[in-house]
Amino acid sequence: IVIDIDTEKTFILKEYWKQISELEKNKGICVPGFLITDKIELYQLKLLSHVGLSVMARSGYGKTQLLLSLLLTLCRLNSPEYLSLIIVDPKERDFPSLEILPHLACPIIYEYTQALVILRQVMLELEKRRSQRLPNYKPIVVVLDELADLVDALGKVERQEFELLVKRIGQKGRSFGIFLIGASQRAYEVPEEIRNKLELKI
Repeated sequence: IVIDIDTEKTFILKEYWKQISELEKNKGICVPGFLITDKIELYQLKLLSHVGLSVMARSGYGKTQLLLSLLLTLCRLNSPEYLSLIIVDPKERDFPSLEILPHLACPIIYEYTQALVILRQVMLELEKRRSQRLPNYKPIVVVLDELADLVDALGKVERQEFELLVKRIGQKGRSFGIFLIGASQRAYEVPEEIRNKLELKI
């Protein structure tokens, strides 16, 4: 269900800071939203309790700002010793400002071809963790921006491998501390199998 609300609304952060702090005590990310009645509602987004998150919105609807806010809040709530980030940004436009983050497991990836390479490495890490069977794993959050463009840019064989890797990481990742975030302006051009593995949807 998609509801477009054109009117701009203002959220005064300091008025809700106490509530936000309470919600973030157990490392949940607080997301404020406006109900259609104009009432402000605070939601707790427990990102690391889900296999994956998809953020789908048309150009100009704030998808990038939401992603940046989510990632910065994750980094604020978790030290680099506890959390690692992997970011794929094919447009090389939205995430360069995050290159200074100590949480990055590798430099931000800007090449389409490298997206497949990094997913292979993530899958190897997943299999390594499966074999170790440790009680706890350092969370790794993998961000795939412009997901539809990433899929389109790959050849047929590479595309099949890409979709299979996302599916396998989606199936097994949460148990071993690996989480996916996929974002796109063209939601229905992202293969259905990938969309289904990103179970938390915005």
